[in-house]
Amino acid sequence: MTGDVRHVRYPRPPIIEAVVELRFKSPVGQDRLFGELKARLSDRYDGKERQIHTVEVSAVFDEDSIATHARRKETIRCLSSYDGLRLLGCGKHLLSVHALAPYPGWDNLREQLTEAVHALGRPIRALPLELAAVRYIDVITVPAPTVTLENYFTFVPPPIPALPGSHTSLAFRRESRDPGSGILSRLDLVTVPSPTGLPNLAIRYDLTVLHPYASDVSLTEGDWSSPVEALHLMQREAFEQSITDATRELFR
Repeated sequence: MTGDVRHVRYPRPPIIEAVVELRFKSPVGQDRLFGELKARLSDRYDGKERQIHTVEVSAVFDEDSIATHARRKETIRCLSSYDGLRLLGCGKHLLSVHALAPYPGWDNLREQLTEAVHALGRPIRALPLELAAVRYIDVITVPAPTVTLENYFTFVPPPIPALPGSHTSLAFRRESRDPGSGILSRLDLVTVPSPTGLPNLAIRYDLTVLHPYASDVSLTEGDWSSPVEALHLMQREAFEQSITDATRELFR
């Protein structure tokens, strides 16, 4: 594919969830975050409260380097829209926004994040930020029973001639870190039950990109939003570079 990926629109996008997360360097308090957002945005998030798990990634800064490490699952409290398709997540250190399928588009998700940020009181917005993360989860269903995954993805290992047959399952993980910027990425591909109920091969494509902030950036000082935009563009470019035209036809 050529051209600016920012203008790529699919009639049937495979996205089942899109997430933007802002993580603070120091604990804010889950109840404190949840209380402020609920007090100011309850008219827009009037659905049933939910609890979900997220992945915590820490960034450590010193004079010579930026290190990222230590992932663990954390239960977060979520405000939910009445239809359950938009969520605001609150953790001890984090604020997250979630858009579930049908995906409303990046502009909508960005507005959701900006609204949540503006709903926080100034004491929270003045706290230093640690990192931003953008995560997209897709489910891509390819025809079966004969599946040649290299026809749909540009990076999967080729078949082994001595092992006959086509793919019936897949489990793949790739992690990377740019030592200059500290940007971290994680891509997971795994087969899941077909959402159509047909004997097709459904693949969960889960890509997260994270950007550490400089030590003096907060929601009131410095530029917190440009890294989020850059991560979104990086995610889009990575997705388009990892699929083929045959895959794109599945979304049309």
